[in-house]
Amino acid sequence: MTNATSPATPDTYPTAVFTSILTGDEAFLADHVIQGHRILPGAAYLEMARAAVALSTTIGDEHIIVLRDSVFVQPMIVTHECAVETKVYPGADGECGVEVITGQGVHFQSRACIEATSKAGGATSPPAPLDVPALEIDRVLAPKVEGVEYLDEATADLRLDFFITLSSVAGSLGNATSWMV
Repeated sequence: MTNATSPATPDTYPTAVFTSILTGDEAFLADHVIQGHRILPGAAYLEMARAAVALSTTIGDEHIIVLRDSVFVQPMIVTHECAVETKVYPGADGECGVEVITGQGVHFQSRACIEATSKAGGATSPPAPLDVPALEIDRVLAPKVEGVEYLDEATADLRLDFFITLSSVAGSLGNATSWMV
């Protein structure tokens, strides 16, 4: 985020404005194409809001920023260079409002709360890291293995020379965009 206005008094609307320029060539946009349109991923809105609050307030290591009541108002379609503003508005004690806007309108709104780490998660130190690859393998492969087991049971009485399984039709035909031109 660039071009931040300096935080003003708590009653000024907005208290801070951060501007980012998106060109459409960013990796997170190139990897998030829906029906031929580059669309800003939801995680990017959350990070923009979190970063704007972090840059406009002072919080210590014993506090975290918690986003609540987040609303994805409309998708941000990036077809050419555009300015994205993330605005931080004053709120109740320890809270503020955040919105992400472009010339297309408002895209995201959330309430940001500054909370003690012990209140937010009950822990005073970061949790142990998750073994994401192991979790992903279980999530992805478990239903496929179960399906093969059902097929094996269903075809147990058939005399088969071999049994072929594919993880999806895309495994044999490619994804829809590669052959539906």
